Amino acid sequence: MNACTTSCSQAIEGLKESEERFRLVFDYAPIGMAITGLEGHFMRVNQAMCNLVGYSAEEFTSLQLKNILSDDDLSTIKTAIQKLLADQEQQLVLESRFFRNGGEIIHVMLHIALVRGVHGKPLYYIGQIVDITERKRYEEAIKYMAYHDSLTGMPNRMLFRDRLTMSLNQARVNQQMLAVIFLDLDRFKEINDTLGHYSGDKALKVIAQRLEAALRKSDVVARLGGDEFTLVLYGVPDRESIDRVIDKIVSAIEEPLLLEGREFIVSASVGVAIYPQDGADVDTLLQIADKNMYIDKERKGIER
Repeated sequence: MNACTTSCSQAIEGLKESEERFRLVFDYAPIGMAITGLEGHFMRVNQAMCNLVGYSAEEFTSLQLKNILSDDDLSTIKTAIQKLLADQEQQLVLESRFFRNGGEIIHVMLHIALVRGVHGKPLYYIGQIVDITERKRYEEAIKYMAYHDSLTGMPNRMLFRDRLTMSLNQARVNQQMLAVIFLDLDRFKEINDTLGHYSGDKALKVIAQRLEAALRKSDVVARLGGDEFTLVLYGVPDRESIDRVIDKIVSAIEEPLLLEGREFIVSASVGVAIYPQDGADVDTLLQIADKNMYIDKERKGIER
């Protein structure tokens, strides 16, 4: 056997070993692995990918990326892979959503690389797919808790300011009136003192539901803490309309509360600030509404 034959034989053995190593890594990887053609059709997937999306390897051969992606996500990926084709990036890392067999949506992290052949000709894409659905759910839960009151599920102070800012900007553009309302419950302490904070929390949940039911979907209601609530009425035509809404929500609050077999009636002190008459920025409107609420409370002879 001459040197050339030996060298060729060793090269072939090396190639076979390399292919076998790739096959083992690909097939038994604990994350999804997929090879797709340049037009997005699946050429090969591993078992983890099948488990992830809910299709068999045979079924994948008749699928394309567009079959498991929303139009928006598919467009994002198509735009991104232009960087691979232009040799501007070696690998893409991006989040996406897959439709599982049956319609369930899962969140994934995609790592995509372009495999080139002789003279740099693009051949196919190889992707690693990691399921991040639980992580996304956790992130959404954390985000929700950061912006919502844990007892009532209403927007909290932080989200209320954001919503008020958005409504105020919209009111400026559309030259419309906007009302900010501060609302503090009167005689609510009696419930906590008589039945305890557990019953007090139940009462707050009921009152929160009544407030939401009394308002339009375009309005905003939030719980600042304790027994204080704030509201934004957007696009109200005049002060009389605001007063009618206030009468409606106060009447809803004053409906009897049945707690542990006992009936309680609470009322509310209300303060209003109107854009643009009372102020043109968030802080000014909040301060005036808060001040007017305490004026109403003092007028009724109720301690702060």
